[in-house]
Amino acid sequence: MGALLGRGGFGNVYDAFDDAGNEYAVKYFAENQPMPSEILENVRKRFVKEVRIQKSIEHENIVPILEAWEGENLCYLMPKTTCGLADEIEKDKGEVASRYMDIISDISAALGHLHSMQIYHRDLKPQNILRFDVADVGVQYKISDFGLISLRESNLSNLTSTGMRKGSDAYTAPEITQKLSTAVPQTDVYSLACILHDIVDDGIRVPCGVIKSETSFADIFAVATRSDPKGRFPTAKSFVDAVAAVAFSVSTPTVPAFEDIANSLGTAAEDDPIFWNAVWGALSSEDEAVLRFIFSKLGDCSLENAIRTSGEVGQKIYGAFCNWLASRRDFPFECCDVLCNRIRRCFDEVDFERRFRGCYALLCLGTSHNRWFVERCFMAALGPNIDDAFAGRAAIEFRVLDKDICAKIAHLKQSINADMGQFHPVVSQAISEICS
Repeated sequence: MGALLGRGGFGNVYDAFDDAGNEYAVKYFAENQPMPSEILENVRKRFVKEVRIQKSIEHENIVPILEAWEGENLCYLMPKTTCGLADEIEKDKGEVASRYMDIISDISAALGHLHSMQIYHRDLKPQNILRFDVADVGVQYKISDFGLISLRESNLSNLTSTGMRKGSDAYTAPEITQKLSTAVPQTDVYSLACILHDIVDDGIRVPCGVIKSETSFADIFAVATRSDPKGRFPTAKSFVDAVAAVAFSVSTPTVPAFEDIANSLGTAAEDDPIFWNAVWGALSSEDEAVLRFIFSKLGDCSLENAIRTSGEVGQKIYGAFCNWLASRRDFPFECCDVLCNRIRRCFDEVDFERRFRGCYALLCLGTSHNRWFVERCFMAALGPNIDDAFAGRAAIEFRVLDKDICAKIAHLKQSINADMGQFHPVVSQAISEICS
């Protein structure tokens, strides 16, 4: 057993080496806080069960358990971390704040995987988020410490006062303070919002309360930490998408002449066709600064509202948005999913020409940023089951683009192992002929 690396509520972590000198970390079950013997035995059994569960989960943002032992010295082996998020925040909060989107996106990806299996962590906090410097990949953050992980059917509620580790109360959602088995996906969303607050805000947080912030994320914090979990973001991804949208808007320079129009997006003004005529008038200038300013202020439903409210003008705005996305390469990586979802949401509301523009924008956005999610959305948008008439139109549009698409298609094959069989046959034939 090597040096002590850390101590938690139910375990101590030590340095460990194999015969070849490779370094690992090993966590031993330990009673680091007083509790009745019957509760301790219950926790120990639960610890064994959770180790088995975590060992069976494979995800790039979840710390893997390499080996586990269930004898008297209950322990498990895992890769050695570079450091923990809590240590990074304490050492240089400003530097961590510059990477907040990457961090919460990694955590969100792990939560999405867990929640898809109806597994909830319930004890997310910076101490349980570990940083790994992965060769050929870069920095990755992974969720650790599954000692309190809860399967949906669990009713282990008597750990509330004895099982919560020191510091957890600053991240714990109010619905699980009395009964841990009431956890839902929004329980972890609450904790994720608290972690983001630690990174980007210096304000004081009231445990189990609604976060009040003076930052541009104030509204997002308020929604994500509502007392009723049903009123929060439904998933970790929807929370991160909202953060990315605000980040994109805030980082875009203002164009004073169009500030009133931009600030009216997302308000009741969107119900007036005259407003969308004014938006289209501003966009018609094709000035890059104006396009970026207005498009950065779009809400999640703004394009849908434009089409519903103003018909052809709304479709023109949607087409202009897609063309703009396809022509740019300077979007923050973390905003890609948000932009992608805004395009996809309107596919059934626009004509074939604009729908194809949306598909092409996804192709450009996904391949230029090597964003697998967006690339897969592009593939699905032209998949085998799409309408034959639209497939025919898409094939024609691809022939117009000609060789310009070939490098992007080649990128798809390399990044997500795409093949022509994943397209509608008509689309597949056109692409194959163009890029043969």
